[in-house]
Parts: sequence; structure tokens; C-alpha cells
Amino acid sequence: MTSPLRITDTTFRDGHQSILATRLRTEDMVPIAPEMDKVGFHSMEVWGGATFDVCLRFLNEDPWEKLQTLRKLMPHTPLQMLLRGQNLVGYRNYPDDVGIARTMKDILTYALYPQTGLEFLKKKYAMRK
Repeated sequence: MTSPLRITDTTFRDGHQSILATRLRTEDMVPIAPEMDKVGFHSMEVWGGATFDVCLRFLNEDPWEKLQTLRKLMPHTPLQMLLRGQNLVGYRNYPDDVGIARTMKDILTYALYPQTGLEFLKKKYAMRK
């Protein structure tokens, strides 16, 4: 017996990264989000990588509000984020003594999931110098 094919869509995080420097506004995602929810994706990667920084620095958007909006518009699709290993959503590694694994577990358990419905976390481990 074969397992069903499960597809994770990355359009809302990675799809506009190269062509628009990750600067697709939430308001531009709103019209299509309910249609994406109907597709039946295994999950959608909607946050992480540069999205946090770009929301704050270039789009003048609240990154948490972006997640809440997408969660409301896509209630049937698990949401996923890209986590850059030891530098989380930043651009430099945090020191080893910060306790990244514990910090992220706490953030996900007590902040992200209850507020945004972000279910999945995809880790991308940064290369060390």
C-alpha cells in the first residue's frame, strides 16, 4: 500500500523571495488565501526566513498580525515556518549558551501557536564560520 502524496506549498514565504525581495504585502495575499486553503495542501510555509525582518523594516507590517490574518483565511491548512537554525529569524548565529532549542520550544508553545495557529516548524541549519 502506498502513502498519499503530500505537498507543502511555499508560495507565501518563498515564492516572492527572489523576484520581490520577500516584499509581497499581506493585503496582496488576502484575496487568494481562501482559494489556497481549498487546495488541500499538507501544509503551507507562510513565515520565517526573511519575512519577519522584511515585515518590520520594509513593509511596515506587524509580522504577528500577518500570521493571524493568514490563519483566519486558511483555517483548514496547517501553517509552517522556516527557522534558520541557530540564527532563528535573524541573520547571525546566537551564541551556544542562549539555549536555542528550549527558547524556540517555549516561543512556539506559549506565543506562536496560541496566537497564530502556526503548527509546523521547518529547520534550516546555518553554516558555522
